[in-house]
Amino acid sequence: MFQLLEGVAYVVIEHNTALQTGVIIMAEGAPNTGFVYRHNITLHNEYGVKGSGSGVGIPTLARYFAGAIFEGTVLVGQPGPSADT
Repeated sequence: MFQLLEGVAYVVIEHNTALQTGVIIMAEGAPNTGFVYRHNITLHNEYGVKGSGSGVGIPTLARYFAGAIFEGTVLVGQPGPSADT
């Protein structure tokens, strides 16, 4: 749905509802600063939030969106923690 590449700054994604296929947010390259993802409803699908070379969800947020605000959002079909984690 959204692709952020090479260190963009101050992107705010807010108040969206989407029934997308594929990932919600894909990132690669330099980290992105000032990122806000708030009050959205989207499908998690297979990967949700994913970055090149990082795990799904929190590992991607930590690597590509340090200090991001990710709140008030519903990820429909988000998998729970596995027994392996």
